[in-house]
Amino acid sequence: MLNIIGFKRYPRIYQAICLGLGFTLIQVLFGCLFSNSQNLVEGYSKLCRWDCDWYTHIIEHGYRSTIPPTPQNPDLSNVAFFPGYPAIAGAIKNVFNLSTQTALLLAAQIACWGFWTYVFLLFQRWRISDRLSLCGAIAILVHPAAFYLVAGYSESLFLMMLLGFLYWTASKKRVAWILAATHGFVMTATRVVGLPIAIYPLFHFWLLSAKDRQAKPFRFWQKSSKYLLVSAVSILGSLLFFAFCYFKFGAWNFYMQTQAIGWGVKPNYLAIFKPESYFAFLDPKILNLPGVINAISVPFALISFFIVFLLERKAAPFLIEGSWKQRAEFYVAGWLMFYLSACGMSSLSMTSMVRYTFCVHVVLVLATIHLISRTQFYRLFNQKWIVFLLLLMATPSLLLQMKFVGMFTNMQWVA
Repeated sequence: MLNIIGFKRYPRIYQAICLGLGFTLIQVLFGCLFSNSQNLVEGYSKLCRWDCDWYTHIIEHGYRSTIPPTPQNPDLSNVAFFPGYPAIAGAIKNVFNLSTQTALLLAAQIACWGFWTYVFLLFQRWRISDRLSLCGAIAILVHPAAFYLVAGYSESLFLMMLLGFLYWTASKKRVAWILAATHGFVMTATRVVGLPIAIYPLFHFWLLSAKDRQAKPFRFWQKSSKYLLVSAVSILGSLLFFAFCYFKFGAWNFYMQTQAIGWGVKPNYLAIFKPESYFAFLDPKILNLPGVINAISVPFALISFFIVFLLERKAAPFLIEGSWKQRAEFYVAGWLMFYLSACGMSSLSMTSMVRYTFCVHVVLVLATIHLISRTQFYRLFNQKWIVFLLLLMATPSLLLQMKFVGMFTNMQWVA
């Protein structure tokens, strides 16, 4: 993938940045081409649909609401969205004097660039071969909901901050903890599912400092203060929004109230333990393509976790002891996102889950690529026929994404 004349002579960070930009431009072009538009400019503008309109209202009018909230009326109640994404888009709008919708799209696409850059930085850190890196990138790119990375949604910003949070937490550079805390703050300010992930630095330190816990307990607790600070700053992204809701609307959980009244989101935290959660696609109320795909995404995600677990068990005898700890962060983040999203959408027949499980898909792909690279399986990816076979298998998912892009950009609900 990097065998471009002279490209490998540049520092790895520049390689990752260039590859990230390339994949972002591919996704933007893909979205424009399959939007059923007369030209690329019209197709580009159509990437701002659905939730993008809500973010537009928040930027132009600020947060507002009746008490109690009004069901799905942006002029009366718009507190159902976290402030991270509209705040950054609003800053871009003011700095460059752009229209709100253009600023929202640029914010998402710049974040998409950042997301892909972190994907390739992780591959570089793990010393993944070019061919295996390409397979991992394509596995992310062809997901049916991957186009949301360049649409006017918060997916790309959340994923960029999540990967940056994980990347810098594991880094040994002096400024790494500051960068990790900054990414964590924006992550929790962008989506509520980022809040539990914010404790990851403590989990990371506890996991990788087992020897210090036993041999040098004082040094262990002394070193843990940095990771505690990263988690504390990260959590502030959500806590400050909750504080804002309390002082402006009289309830810290006003976001949750707006979600419940406006969209019917009533989390059931035991939902993933109930069989009916995995058979929502049989619900006659959602017998349409997006509804079925959203519902099927839940059992598919659970099966993906199971397959990765089996791969870990199968590969364990051939791996260096403790190798799994490098992947634990991705498994934990993936499971927390899956659990909270599935429980939240259980009252709505798992609507939007193809979009929410895309984030889960990303971290599982990254963990799987790391696992494969540490086993003999990576040699298979040196065979061109294996890469061709994987591309062939990915074709149906890509075709489904093309269909979803056309629906989304022409105001048909997808997720």
